[in-house]
Parts: sequence; C-alpha cells; structure tokens
Amino acid sequence: MSALGLKGPKTLTLLGVVFFLSACAQSQPAGDPSYAALAPRAEVLARNTVQTALETAQSRSSLGWSFVEDGSSGAITPLRSYKSTTGYYCREYVEVIETAANGSNSRQRTACRDVDGVWKPIRS
Repeated sequence: MSALGLKGPKTLTLLGVVFFLSACAQSQPAGDPSYAALAPRAEVLARNTVQTALETAQSRSSLGWSFVEDGSSGAITPLRSYKSTTGYYCREYVEVIETAANGSNSRQRTACRDVDGVWKPIRS
C-alpha cells in the first residue's frame, strides 16, 4: 500500500480494462515524443520519477529530477486522484521536461495504476 492508501483491484472481472490500459500504455513507451530529446539514462530517470510521484506525492506537490550529464530536468505534479468507474486508481498530473535542445515543454496527462502497481498513461 502506498502513502496515498492505494491498493490494486482484487478481482479478475476487470480484465478488459487491463487489456485496454496495456494497449494505451504501449502506444506511448519508447517512442514518446516528450522524451525524444532526452538521453537514454535521462529518459529512465524521467519515467521513474513519474512512477514515484504518482505513487507517493500529494496532489499539487511536485517531484523533480535532474540529469547533470546533459542538463535536462523535469518535474511531475499530481493534480488529483480518483477511482475510475472500473475500479482503478487514476491520477491527473502535469509533466514538465526541459532540455537544451527543446527548452521547456509541459503537458497534462492522466495515468491509471494497473494490477501490477505500474502507472500507465491513458491519454496525452
């Protein structure tokens, strides 16, 4: 259980949603344009920070990261948490990524926590 008191679903009746969330997440992994300008290790750091922020940060509290080798940085700010109609815990959040090549880019996203405890983006 996380600091937010989130637990994964306990029934298998939501398999359709699991497959849906998996398909959505697969549409954004390695080719996600938000991470295109990041070095591979900076991308791993950014993705790990998203997971940590969504799992542990209070709404409206930012969690930042910085990759000193290329000067890239970012921050994740969860905005609100809710339980979906299908029983999954979801969070809306803002992700800011700053690179020397692209400057600062910000976008709002929503992610839901799958049965394995991994937060998967469901829309950009």
